[in-house]
Amino acid sequence: FVVPAPVEESLQLSPFELAALNGDVSDDIDDLDVPWGEDEDDGSLESKFSVTASNDWPEHLAGMRLGQIVSRIRDGGLEVKHLPERKAQLDEIGFDWGDPRQFVDVPFEKVMCALYAFYMIRGDTNVVADFIMPDEHPWPTVFSGFELGKAVVRLRQLQNSLEAYHPVKVTLLR
Repeated sequence: FVVPAPVEESLQLSPFELAALNGDVSDDIDDLDVPWGEDEDDGSLESKFSVTASNDWPEHLAGMRLGQIVSRIRDGGLEVKHLPERKAQLDEIGFDWGDPRQFVDVPFEKVMCALYAFYMIRGDTNVVADFIMPDEHPWPTVFSGFELGKAVVRLRQLQNSLEAYHPVKVTLLR
């Protein structure tokens, strides 16, 4: 089975994406001083909050859209609460996980990337329930071993919750 070169190129992830998927994130989050006092923090961040270059934040984080990242963590878009060691790190600093009804217990963005790879290789999105992303060419190695079939089944089970709390995610799935 030959995959056209442009398709293969589209399946490659940037070094930043690979690092994030592999959990290679900076450990200096514990050393950060938040730009508000303890008494000012109500446990929530505006979704439009961005880090600005200052003495309170490392320079390499300037421009990071922290509010969007927090929102994606809270709703399960990013694979954080799904992994015990990542969840423990944020629990340790008192992270507010938000409304538990809005949390999707499937790492949505990872599923969408894996589903896109599946589509680009197979030409359809008919994922069987026991499908596991293979560790062979032309499949992206970053997803090898990912239980895409189980994730898709779970998203189907969450249809009502997704429609109630995440209409944009539903649109992406259709």
